Amino acid sequence: RPSGLSEAAVQPDLIILSEFLYYLDADQRAQTWRLIEASTAPEADVVAVHWRPKPEDAWLSGEAVQRELNDYLTDAGWCRVVTHTDVEFVVATWSRDVPLTIGR
Repeated sequence: RPSGLSEAAVQPDLIILSEFLYYLDADQRAQTWRLIEASTAPEADVVAVHWRPKPEDAWLSGEAVQRELNDYLTDAGWCRVVTHTDVEFVVATWSRDVPLTIGR
């Protein structure tokens, strides 16, 4: 870390997860979820995109891994703000920084 920067200054405010989570086993995915939660800035967003089917050499389908990520993040207080499901892929965005009044 460059001198003079606080710990908060180096916390990412955007994480992009694409086309790899279904290759991680359950323990590796759980570690990834905890790392996201522990290391991101209070105003962080997470974007995840995955091919919907299950690749031959993967543990889960893209849809299943997106559901797992959604369950973890929403249980941790993140808000899913965008979801797009296509015939080939699924993409979603979660945010920690959504005012409680939005959508109400």
